[in-house]
Amino acid sequence: MTKLASILIAILILFSLGANASGEILQTSGEQKSLEALAREVSQLQTLLVEHEKRILQLERHGLPKTENVDKAESVKPEADPAPDLVVKVTKKSFDSKDIHAGDFSDNIWWDASYKSNLKKGTRSVKGVLQFCDLFGDPNFQIRVTIDDPIPPGSTVEISGVGLEYNQFLDEHHWLRTTQLKDMTFKLVIEAILYADGTLEKF
Repeated sequence: MTKLASILIAILILFSLGANASGEILQTSGEQKSLEALAREVSQLQTLLVEHEKRILQLERHGLPKTENVDKAESVKPEADPAPDLVVKVTKKSFDSKDIHAGDFSDNIWWDASYKSNLKKGTRSVKGVLQFCDLFGDPNFQIRVTIDDPIPPGSTVEISGVGLEYNQFLDEHHWLRTTQLKDMTFKLVIEAILYADGTLEKF
């Protein structure tokens, strides 16, 4: 409800207090003049209310929010993240159960990943954090990785057979094991790059 509408209702209530039980306006000499003045104010407020509602409709038609109903935090849109320098994608994921008779005493999760370089220079080694995220980009599991395969600018390198020992008591390990790749997104948070020309850059 708008402020003008609230004021109008309050004035109408005052106006109604000047009527008797049968609905007839009291005719005492000072009250009659006061009620006439209130009636004029009500008429003016009705006109202002109509103009105010028209303005709100115009704003809504142009896609602009009504300022009285918009939270400041919601009105500010976060800036989009810049494009990553290395685009990572996990192409395969598997789970291997322990086999005591074969000398394997732990469960393991394995995956293959590809890294595409958007860098202007070739890399000799890249160190960072690989994040396994949900479809909204929120990380549910992350692990440090080092890419020692050289990557020329614009090229893609495949890293196979990367994994970890599975811990059934960790929620993030359970999510990593049971969630399909089609329901994941991936990020590489770069910490340091050793370029092919020998220069080192840290982030």
